[in-house]
Amino acid sequence: MIFIHEGGFTGGARNSGYPHVMCDVLAKYGYVCFTIDYRLFQKEIRPSYPECAPIAALDIETARQFIVSKADEFGIDPANISIGGGSAGAMGAIDACRMYPAYKAFVCLWGTYKGAQVPEKYPPTILIHGTADKSVPYAYCEAFYAGLQERGIPCELVTLQDAPHTAISRLPEYEEPMIRFMNAVM
Repeated sequence: MIFIHEGGFTGGARNSGYPHVMCDVLAKYGYVCFTIDYRLFQKEIRPSYPECAPIAALDIETARQFIVSKADEFGIDPANISIGGGSAGAMGAIDACRMYPAYKAFVCLWGTYKGAQVPEKYPPTILIHGTADKSVPYAYCEAFYAGLQERGIPCELVTLQDAPHTAISRLPEYEEPMIRFMNAVM
């Protein structure tokens, strides 16, 4: 699992925030996890989320290629790499999955953007999103989920009633569905 941090494309880092919480959870179920960084912008000049996501996807792909090149050293199967992210990290992951169809699964935590497109080839995806998210509206998640369903992509939506953005405190509600989903598609 390559897990991408949050931060609105202006902050955050692979060694801060909740990526380590998610990686610890995945590791206890046998998944090897990597957290990565991607290019950030100054708030004053940051492009829109749909413009930032493909730039982050390029950096994510560079990290994936590095990880694949070290697969023997890391003891991983380079054909079984999944991706996950929260907030802006999930937005970058959406475009990484779209631009580089190399992932076996995608865990999307509260991070879709308006108008995100689903191509015909896309990994099985689980979306986890709170209905009270004021940063990334739940409606964006619903629209992306509908796009996955229309394309026949295996997908699941875990709705966290009344949960705000970055609902890491609600992890007990989505840990089991997330792991069940990952185990089924990996």
